[in-house]
Parts: sequence; C-alpha cells; structure tokens
Amino acid sequence: MSTKPKQAGRLARAGGTLLAAGALALWGVTPALAEEEPQPEQSSQENAASQAQAEQPAEDQAEPEQEVAEESAESAAEPSADPAPEPSDKSATQPRKAKAADSLTISDGALTVELARKSPAILSWQVDGKSAPGAGQGIESILVDEQEQKVTFTPANTTSSSATWDVSVDKLDVTMQAVATVKDGTFKLTLTNLKDPQHKIHRVRIPALGLVKVDRDGQLALTRLSVDRANSGDVIASPAELKRGSYRSWLVVPTTRGISFGMESNAVDDATADYPDKNLATNGRWDTHTATESTIYPGTFTWRGAAATDAIGNDADPWIAVKPVADANEDGKVDWQDGATALRSLRKAPNGAEEVPTKVITRIPFNIVSQATHPFLRTLDDTKRIALATDGLGQQLLLKGYQAEGHDSAHPDYAGHYNERAGGLKDLKILAEGAKRFNANLGVHVNVTESYSESHNFGEDLLNWPPQAAWGWMNQAYTIDSAKDLGTAKVLDRFAQLRKEAPENLDWLYIDVYRDFGWEPNRLGAELQKQGWKVGSEWSYSLPEISLWSHWSNDENYGGQNNKGIESKVFRFVENSRRDTFNPDPILGNTNVVEFEGWTGHIDYNPFITNVWERNLPTKFLQRSAIRTWEDGKITFENGTVATSPVKKIDGKTIPTNRKITYDGKTVYEDGAYLLPWTNDRLYHYNIKGGTTTWQLTGEWAKASKLKMYRLTDIGREAVGTVPVVNGQVTLKADAKSAYVLDTQDRQVDPAWGEGSGIADPGFFSAGLKHYAVTGGARVVRTDRGNFQAELGKDDSSITTTFEQGKLPAGTYNASAWIQIDPRKARQVNLAVTGAGVKAAGTQRTVKGVPTTTLSSTTAKNSTASDEKLGTYFQRARVTFTTTGGKVNFTIGAKAGDATVSIDDLRLTSFTPTKAPKNAIVAEDFEHPDVGYWPFVTGEANAGGDARTQLAERHAPYSQRGWWGKNDAGNVVEGGKLIDNVLDGKWSLLSHEENPGLILRTTTATVPFQKGHKYRIGFDYQVARPDTYKLVLGTDVPGEQTKRIFEHSFAPTDGTKHFSHEVEVGEGAYWFGIEKAGGGAQSDMTIDNVLVEDLTAAEQVDPDEPQGGDDGQADKPGKDGHDGQAGQPGKDGHDGQTRQPGKDGHYGQTVVGKAGHAGALAHTGVAATALLSVAGLLLAVGGVLLQRRRTK
Repeated sequence: MSTKPKQAGRLARAGGTLLAAGALALWGVTPALAEEEPQPEQSSQENAASQAQAEQPAEDQAEPEQEVAEESAESAAEPSADPAPEPSDKSATQPRKAKAADSLTISDGALTVELARKSPAILSWQVDGKSAPGAGQGIESILVDEQEQKVTFTPANTTSSSATWDVSVDKLDVTMQAVATVKDGTFKLTLTNLKDPQHKIHRVRIPALGLVKVDRDGQLALTRLSVDRANSGDVIASPAELKRGSYRSWLVVPTTRGISFGMESNAVDDATADYPDKNLATNGRWDTHTATESTIYPGTFTWRGAAATDAIGNDADPWIAVKPVADANEDGKVDWQDGATALRSLRKAPNGAEEVPTKVITRIPFNIVSQATHPFLRTLDDTKRIALATDGLGQQLLLKGYQAEGHDSAHPDYAGHYNERAGGLKDLKILAEGAKRFNANLGVHVNVTESYSESHNFGEDLLNWPPQAAWGWMNQAYTIDSAKDLGTAKVLDRFAQLRKEAPENLDWLYIDVYRDFGWEPNRLGAELQKQGWKVGSEWSYSLPEISLWSHWSNDENYGGQNNKGIESKVFRFVENSRRDTFNPDPILGNTNVVEFEGWTGHIDYNPFITNVWERNLPTKFLQRSAIRTWEDGKITFENGTVATSPVKKIDGKTIPTNRKITYDGKTVYEDGAYLLPWTNDRLYHYNIKGGTTTWQLTGEWAKASKLKMYRLTDIGREAVGTVPVVNGQVTLKADAKSAYVLDTQDRQVDPAWGEGSGIADPGFFSAGLKHYAVTGGARVVRTDRGNFQAELGKDDSSITTTFEQGKLPAGTYNASAWIQIDPRKARQVNLAVTGAGVKAAGTQRTVKGVPTTTLSSTTAKNSTASDEKLGTYFQRARVTFTTTGGKVNFTIGAKAGDATVSIDDLRLTSFTPTKAPKNAIVAEDFEHPDVGYWPFVTGEANAGGDARTQLAERHAPYSQRGWWGKNDAGNVVEGGKLIDNVLDGKWSLLSHEENPGLILRTTTATVPFQKGHKYRIGFDYQVARPDTYKLVLGTDVPGEQTKRIFEHSFAPTDGTKHFSHEVEVGEGAYWFGIEKAGGGAQSDMTIDNVLVEDLTAAEQVDPDEPQGGDDGQADKPGKDGHDGQAGQPGKDGHDGQTRQPGKDGHYGQTVVGKAGHAGALAHTGVAATALLSVAGLLLAVGGVLLQRRRTK
C-alpha cells in the first residue's frame, strides 16, 4: 500500500480488517441462568460499517493513509459473514453413550486417557491424581464436506500408549486411520493414511468427538481473534455464567475438577469452498456447547482445499493435541493460566520466534516512484550507524520497495525483478551480508493480493476475471485470484525463486494487505514455513499463526483503535515472547516502529532512536522469558523476573514508565530509568529524566570491582569513565534521554562506511572528512534531523574522493551527490571528475575538457516525501563520464562566498547515455536511467505525500492502450485503457492520476540553461483526458518568488504526439515542468524522448562557457530512428512538431529577457585557470579531520 492519506480506503481496503475487530465483545456473556435462550447479536457486517463510519476523519484532518477501495465494504465483509459467535441450538446427532466395558486406556505413566474401544471417543482423563470426564459418546458418523456419512471402525489395535482404528466411510469408498497416542503428558488424535483417490473428501468434522466436559462451576477461557483495543477477544467465565448455546473460538482453555487443559488443533474452515456456517474472521477452531455444563468439540478440518490441485495436494493430516495439567505454573491454584502454560508447549513456534526478544529495532527503509531515495548501500550504512548507536542491538529491516520501481510496483514478482535504481540484486546481496555482521536481518514487502501490469507474472491466468480494480497509486493494480494462485502452487513457486536468488540473511516476508481467512492463510503460511521464511503482516489478524510482526500493531499512525494488535490476555500469556503483534500494556508495554527513512514522510532520526530506548528495549527485556502468572498489576516470568504497575490501561502514545521490574531479586527498571543486564558482556543504562541513580547489580556483574561506562553515540562508544562496584552496587550519573552501556572492556568496531559503493564514507557517517582531500575549511555537521552532511567553507573550498581506492574499472559512470546552496543566495558550485582517461559522456558539459557540472543556485525545494532531504533545497547533481580505468577523482567545490553549500550522499553508478545530437544539453529516453526520472524531480504538489509518477515498463498488451481500464464509475471495462504506459522502447515516464499542482520540474542541475542562449524543449507524450495536464516554464531567483513565463495545456491524444517549444533564457534560474490541472479516472500522462537543444550558434558562445561532451555524441539517431531534430518524422509518422496555435493562441515560442552571451562560468567569475589551480591543490591536500558540530 502507499502512504498518502486516503479516506476512501478506510471502508474498503480495511474493510476485511474491521470485520475482525467488529462485535468481538458481543459474546452474549452476562451472568445468566443456563436455561436462558440465546439473544441475537449485531452482525459483524453491521459493526464493521458503523465502526468504519465512526472512524472517518473530518475532511480537514490529516490521516495516515489506508488502502484505496478494492472492494466494497460489503464484499470485503463476505469472508466473515458468519456473525460474532453466538449461542445457538444447533447440535450434531448425539450417538449413544459408550459402556465402561467397551473402554481401553492408554498412558505414558503421567497421563492416562480412557477411550471407547469401538471408536476414539474420550471417556475420561487422569493426571496428577485427579480425574475429569470426557464427553463419553460413541462415534458412528462424521461430516464429510458438511454431509453426514456413516463410518465403520475396526476394534482398536493398542499398545500401552497408543490405539489405532481403521476407519471406512462406506458410501464414499474412502478409508483412513484414527491414531491416538499419549506421550510427554500430551494426548494426540490424528486422522491419517487417507485413501481417497478421487478426492471426495475436502473437509471433515466429527460432531460427536467431545473432548472434555466442564462442570457448571468450572472455568472456560474462550478466545476469538480480536484486533480491537476496546473489545477483548477473551471470555473467561464458568459455564453457569454463559448462555445456553454453542460458542466458536480460536483458542479454548477449559478447567474442571482440578485439571486445566491446553488444547491445540489444525482445524480450519475453507473460505474457498461454498458451504454454510463457516467461521472465518474469528478463526474459530473449537466449538463449546454450553447448557448446564460445557463440552469442548473440535471444529472443521480442511484436508484438501476446494481450490487445491495436485500441484499443491492435500493438507497435513487432521490432528488434535490435549495436555491436561494441574498447577503447571506453581502458583498454588489451578485455573486457565495453567492450561495456557500447557498450550504454549503445544503451539508450534513459528520460524524466527526465538529471535523476537532480541529484535529490538524494526526499520522501514523506503523506496518508491523510481526515486531510490534509500539505495541498498545507503541502507547498509544506516544499519551500521544504528548498530554503533545501540551497541549492536538486534535490528530487522523491512525493505519497502526492493523490487522494480519501488514500493507497490511489479507485484507479485518476488524475484527476478529487483529495484535496479536502488542497486539491484548485486547491492541487495552486499546489504544482506553486511547487515548480518551488525546483528541485522532483512525482510521484504510482498503482496499476494494485487498485481500490476509491469509484473512479469501479470496476465489473465493470474487475475480474477474479468479484472477487478485494486489499489492504484503509480499504476492501476488488479486483484489476484489468490485461491487459484495458491491451489496451483504458483505463488509458492515465486517465493521459492526468491528464496533461491536472495541472500540467506534476507529471511523474512512482510505480506501486505492480506485479508483472507481460513484455509488459504493457513496453507500459505505452512508452505512458507517449509521454505524457511519468517513472516510478518500488515494487520495483526493476517496469518495469525505464523506472523511475528504486524505493522498496524506497531505503528500508532495506523488503524485507529479498532484495527491494532491482537487484544487477548490469553493469547498474550501464551505468545508474548514469540511475536510483536500486541497492543500496549502498562506492564508488558509493546514495541513501536518510529521511522526516519522516508516511510510516511518521516525523516527525523531523533525520535527514532529515542523510541528504541524508552519503549522498545524494556519491552524486549520482558520478552526474554515466558509469562508464568498474570494478576492485576503484577506479572511474573519463568526466569524469575517480576513486573508490577498500578496502571490498569495505557494508550499507544504513552510510554509505560509507571512500572517496576525486578530481575534476580534486584530492581532493574523503575519510573523510566533502568539498568538492564542485556547480555553477559553489557548492561544498558537509560534515564528519561537524567540524574544520579544507584543500582544493585545482578548475577556475575555484582562480583566485578569496577565497570567501564560509555555514552552511546552515532559513531559508537564514547568513554565516560570507570564506575566502582561497591557491595554489588553502582552509582551512575546520566544525562536525560542519553543511552549508556556498562562493560568490563572496551570494544570498537570499524564500520567501513560506504562498503560496496566505491566511495569511502559517502554519507559522512564518520562525522569527519578523513576519507576526503579537503581545502578551504570544509567540515561535517549534524543536522537537527540527526543526519550528517558536509559543509564547504566560506573561502574557496572543496572535498575530493577517489573512486574504488584508485582502481576504478574502465567504463561509463555517473558520479552524483546531493547539493544544497542556501536558497536565499547564489554561489558557484562545481562538480568535476578527473583522472585516468576521463572524458564526458552523453550530454555532460566540460570545462577545458574536464567533465564539469556547474550551478550557482538550488531553488527547487525537495518535495520527494520519501527523501530525508524533504523540505530542504537539496537536489541531485551529477557528472557523467567514461574512463579507461584507474585512479579517478570526484571533486565538489565552491568559489568563495557567504552562501552555505551542503553536500551529502555521494554515489557512483554505471551509466548508459541516451543518443543525442551534439547541441543537446539534455537527452533522455528513459531506457537506462540509474536513479529517478532525470531530468525531472518531484514537484511541490507532492511534498505532502508520495508522488504518483514512476518509470513505466512495457508489458504488452496489459500496459498499453486498449486493454481493460477503469471508468469514472469505477467499473473495469474491456478496451477501457485510454493511453499507453510506454510510448517507445521498453520504458517511459508515467504520471497516474497525479495529485493536483506542479508534479514534475527540472532544476539548475538537471537542465543547465544559460543566460542569453536559445533552446528548444521537446518530448513525446500521450494524455488521457482533457484539461488535466499542462507544461509550465518558469524562472527562479534566489530569495524571490518563482515566476511563470509560459504555460501550455495538453489536449487528449489519439496516439503519441510531440511537444516542442523554444525559449531564449534571460535572468534567473530557468526550469520547465508538468502541472496536474484536473482529475478523474485514468487522468494519466506519459512522457518519452525528452530533448533540450541549445540553438545558439557555436560562434556566439563565450569560450569560457561549459562546452558539450566530446565523446562522439553528435547527430546519432534516437531510439525511435530519427535524429532528434525538429521536423523529422517520428515513429508514428507525424513530424513531431506542435505548429497549430495552442490554447492561448500563440505558436509555442517565447523570447524573454535581453540577448547576451556571458557564459555560466564567466557570469559567476570563475576562470578556467583558477579551476585548474584549485584542482592541483586538491591533489596535494588531504587527511583533514574536522570537529563535528552537534545539534542537540
């Protein structure tokens, strides 16, 4: 999903979500006589609608974005059409009671189970000297696909601890076995060895298989799947307190006659089959029949999904496991917590559960709309920085946008279609291997619900048919026939391909917008576990058996209050240490993700690191051990930890500081200050208020005579001093909101900044310039957002790096950096590449033969919401060059001036220039862009949320005009797609239903217009609807308002057209861009073959101006066969010119300002000789280390 607020998505995309939250407290649970008849409840659909309506924000209120409507609220409700479990009088045939003489017993010495000899009916349980009754019913029939079928059992074949019955379903000519075993205190009943060659059996239910009978004054803990913070999924009551009827539940823990039962099974309904009484949204696996007493029955077992083919085959054999215990948690009483302790041992921990307590930090490095604002190798440096700042705490990275053009593109291509602009599979592997050394693993955002036309897997065989529109941000998505995709195993094949291609440390999948219930998520989850994946999800109710982490439970910006973490005391008691899918608790807390890497426009590192210390680390400390007991205000843990709080409830924004935690009998947390023994080699200290505190040390730490204390900073440990240990105590003085580590020895790590990038310390994370040759007082500063960047001095100043340590392979490259010149002022900045066999590539300008990019202002505000430079005036500037290989230097310098010049994130990528005429200053056919959509950057209209423009990839016929498309009524109609996503070649630039306002523009770095020169601007285009897009030509003057000097509205096109406009440049920084003027379905525009030509005759050009590249780029044919000149036929047969009067009555040509020929270098007072002398100085000066400036 994307990240811009969309109210419409609250009803639709979150529609299935609300069902899981709706009416979850409405069990009909009130103190009542058992004879009372059940009362009707509000349906979950009605609750979903009413809650969704209540959740809608006011029109002027900003809202974290939900998904756009893919289905109506009604259709989203369909999987959970079964109302909230309510008492009913439905019951299966009740066969006769078995006689005691017909019984047998199986035992492991601790647990004895009495069973009927003629069928696996349970008669009684004996454990720890206590006995409890089973249902005592014989089994004469079962339900097969909801139809009653008589069954025949052979007498049991027994051992001391097992019994096996051969079972035949007479009318179906199907046989199986029922196997009962007792081992390690656990009874297990399995249906196995199915012989069903014609696949007559899909679902099995045994209505007479009552497992345990609970006395009237016993206890039932029944848990539904609820994600509503206001409505617990739990009912903990005696049978006497429940109304007569049948209760469906996800978990059940019955307690009777001094025995509490942990119960687990693989029962699940099948949403892909059409039958009544399915229980989906609550994941109802158990059926509790209540009258004067209660009896627990298993639900429906799906043995073969209705959508399954032989490619995926049958599911696991149906099984039930029951573990009766007495006082399992040794608290002197027997209640549901004993059975829940037993249940914990029965539930299989999902892949990665053992790592959950150590994964303190979850991050979301975000790439979207072709921008690659967080290239994989930059993400590696961020990972190292955080490792230094936290002394190696565990991290898990969720890469949103690892494939294709970034987030929400090319689904479901899990492999073979990587984000090349972020570095591709090569850099992804470097990231994974490097992250592993710093205690971090990678996950990727995937989608099994929606597909986009650029996907290699997109097509009729994948989709629901006819196509159904889904999310549509940068391109229109359509829903996947997910049941077919799973049933044919094709989705599993795609994940297997990713497992094969991806590095080992990329080991978890975040499954977006997954709203299916029942068999599908269970089978998908089981298969992903077999492949070795760890799994997370967007919503806590998605894949609840295996999901380790859910976004909406960890992010307070999403889900309101009714779609958050799993709201169940029973489930959290069982699973607290295994997953992060829970709501805030005043004792246990919960983890949060607070972002700074672009997700939802969050770009401030400071709250991110604060959240680690104040919320996440204490939560993780308590997850290090399973819960033993849970009373009001007090929780104990199996490792001896005790946590208390007088607070009853807490919201998601409040840090739970009003609590006390003891470990090994010593206080380790109190009122927001802590000294936590994390590992055997370190203790973490943090004090929200700051000040001096005294702590008793635990375990071996108390035997030390002294400890070394370090403040944790972005560049690692900073020694504070040595702390004496006196009588097992230490007294610590700490600054507020600063983290410290105590250790017995010093530990330093070399982060190797810039690993794999060819540039040492490209993001200045070392806080210095030791990897650069420096002149003129350049330094590194820390911004108020917590980011490091370089600043040039006020005199002539520069920094120089050498690529690949002087061993750059021969090739063609793009060297680039973020550059910001104080937007109120002007100052000349040069980016130049020099060295072995270096020549300009493409349309790169040169100064005396040196590839050089010159700019004197950065007047375009950075409006890319996923960029940490958002809201600044940083823009990318580049130098493109070829080299014969060897030592190549990249210098960024500025002439003396008082305008602050800032630099960040140098990057070196391979480069393939677009063929262009010699007079071109820009030529881009979008076939090989290395990052972004040069020469355009994001326009100011998108500063408040993610843009809706990206590079479009051809996948005919789906990406092209005439395929299915969505109309204004929201219907998808055949032949309805209005324009081509790709005009020429494989790639074009597509703006899809963009936000109103300026969406694209050029900058002084991307299109270097020069005063006094005349230029022709041209490009191919298609526009879908009238009055939706227009070209804007403007000029910026530092410190002044932008002025628009020309506009041209585009009419709808029937095929590809060509736009051309000539302009003579006057004062100011000239630019052109695209503005979105109107909306509607498919209000799209596609652009290709951008060409800007300098029409000023060569003899008129000042010799000191930057000159064109000299690498033989003159007059080569463009990708469509023409030479890029005006008046030549384009690929569609027209002459490529706009010669008819435009909407404003003129012919698209304007002349502004006075003619003049003072070139850019001469205009800013820089002579070539000065440039060469500075270059010489740069080679001689280096190794300057500067004090870094901190902003606190």
